[in-house]
Amino acid sequence: MNNLLRLFVAILIFTSGAYAQCPENIGFESGLFTNWESYGGEILPDGSINVGNPGPLATRHEIMKASDEELDEFGHFPTVSPNGSKYSVKLGNSGGNHQAERLSYTLTVPADRQYILILNYALVLQNPTSANHSAKDQPRFTVTVFNVTDNTPVSCPAFDFVAASNLPGFKVSDITPPGRDVAAVFYKDWTATTIDLSLYGGKQIKIEFTTNDCTFNAHFGYAYFDINENCQEAITGNIICENQTSMKLQGPKGFKNYKWYLDGDMQNVVGTEQTLKLSPVPPVGTTYVLKVAAATGLGCSGEFRTSVVRLGDSFVFKVKPVAYFCPGTVFNLTSPEITQGSVDGLTFEYYTNDVTQEYLRNPDKLTEAGVYYIKGTNAGGCTDILRIELKFYDAVSISSTDPAPVQYPARVDLAATYTGDPAYQYFYYSDAKLTKLVADFTNISASGKYFIKAINKYGCEKTVAVNVLITPPPPNIISGPTAITPNGDGINDMFNITIKGFVDFGTLKIFNRIGEFLFQTKNQSNGWDGNFKGRSLPVGTYYWLFEGVDQYYHTKINKGGYVSIIK
Repeated sequence: MNNLLRLFVAILIFTSGAYAQCPENIGFESGLFTNWESYGGEILPDGSINVGNPGPLATRHEIMKASDEELDEFGHFPTVSPNGSKYSVKLGNSGGNHQAERLSYTLTVPADRQYILILNYALVLQNPTSANHSAKDQPRFTVTVFNVTDNTPVSCPAFDFVAASNLPGFKVSDITPPGRDVAAVFYKDWTATTIDLSLYGGKQIKIEFTTNDCTFNAHFGYAYFDINENCQEAITGNIICENQTSMKLQGPKGFKNYKWYLDGDMQNVVGTEQTLKLSPVPPVGTTYVLKVAAATGLGCSGEFRTSVVRLGDSFVFKVKPVAYFCPGTVFNLTSPEITQGSVDGLTFEYYTNDVTQEYLRNPDKLTEAGVYYIKGTNAGGCTDILRIELKFYDAVSISSTDPAPVQYPARVDLAATYTGDPAYQYFYYSDAKLTKLVADFTNISASGKYFIKAINKYGCEKTVAVNVLITPPPPNIISGPTAITPNGDGINDMFNITIKGFVDFGTLKIFNRIGEFLFQTKNQSNGWDGNFKGRSLPVGTYYWLFEGVDQYYHTKINKGGYVSIIK
């Protein structure tokens, strides 16, 4: 994909206890735009948005698949939310040309509980440097909420990200789009914030996501969003099973600061992080109040309550505290052995931080050692987050030195090109894919690149290459006498060829002048005595043909000449 701007949005709606059913396809898990309204249009010179062309429109509304594992060209982050979703939606493109795009979803807010949307997003905006770009002219991403029931706009919550160099949490891309007014591209990797719709219980609400380019032509802004299909309440972790001795209350994502209180005592703050860790478990019915303050332009401040609830279920959740893997390999944190001993039926989530619960991308493809966290939840809503530390096994240490060139028929011992470790196993190959084992690694007779693989007791391995140079011997010389005198005097009675060099003897054949076959041997020591079928041949000229193989080049040799019988 060319010059993509990625914006990711994932919405989680929390409910106390079991997961509640979200509106159909709110998270695009069908892989389609079903129940979504999509439009295309433009941003006008006055900064207003004019959209009316119904979509989805090619290159402007596009569903992306997690299975494609694409990365954003500017921010190099995944194009699909790391919260376990299978799909994200591309909203807009990097073409500029004062385009604007919109996607909206209309839903009815439940009247009997808090209703929170957690917005996970990653954003890329090109920041024009031209002096004629005022704030209204800039690329931007906006989220607006409309009360359809009462036909009134909702001023809070709402979000407005405008391209600017001082956007909090944004970084400058190392990619500058070609052929444009020189302008930095700012991106923000995956983060989260909250849309609280709790005040609109029973109301029909429309949520709109809009991206637009600058009001001129060159600069762009566009988005991706994805809404999770499981809906929960604002605070999770309040449900405890019988055998749990600690709990973690998890507040909604994305606020500037958090203050936890015990209900009835609003003077004493008991926690200031998104997660409130409690040990031992407070008595059932204990109520906590969470006050949150939003950053400017990123939602609304609010106040949420939750009470400790105990289920009769037995909640057994175990995580291997330490696991090892080999450097340079991939570790699968989702492997069943990591949570072995846990009760059946748990669902798992994976994080890089147990307080903010930042999603871990690709937990099945980890390559870095470090501390990670796994959240286990049962069907009743009991949950816990446990720590696992990934460590590397000792790395295999092996280095090799190319041997000095030798001349054939000298040989090279690959085992002499490195210092061995008795704790390792070594294997030798003649190809980079390590599929062709060398039969005799101590007796290498041909030039080439060879590969030595060392494996330690943990199964970790490392491969090094060795360049072997065996220079060719002098050219082979194959010759024979030009005459023999087969008279039985023991002098010059036999015809034998002389071989100087490294040649595998094949066959020696003798023919008469008209090409009739007279003699053949496959043994160099067996010469021709000038006879054919036991009878001596007459004086004359005969011809010999030798076939063999060059031992160094492994090529066929054909050599011939003549020999005369003299009596």
